[in-house]
Amino acid sequence: MKAKHTGRGGIERKFVTSILWVGVLPMTLALVISFGFARKGQLEVVRHDLSGAAHSAALGVASVVESRVLLTERLSRNSEVPVALEKAKSGGAPNLSALTPGYDPAKPPRIALYDQSGKLLLSKNS
Repeated sequence: MKAKHTGRGGIERKFVTSILWVGVLPMTLALVISFGFARKGQLEVVRHDLSGAAHSAALGVASVVESRVLLTERLSRNSEVPVALEKAKSGGAPNLSALTPGYDPAKPPRIALYDQSGKLLLSKNS
């Protein structure tokens, strides 16, 4: 004699189904949600850190550029520069001793002024 097959399944199937609904599915859902929140939080932290690094780099570059511009403006306001340029233009050797008091040939100049032929007219190490 064959046992009748019920459409609902046996007690074991009911236990497995209830364990899935009560334990495994909520844990899986919690895991997926917490992964999403952790990823979003990590993205915000990285974005904040990179933004701070970019801001610091921009401030450093702005500071260096500003100091170079100020040095160039100060150098261009010196009364000897136009005279030296006119002398160099006419082929003479300009006297730039007042502008290069601490010149050391071993150190490369930070600012250098050349004529059209490439001859060094002025260099400043500051």
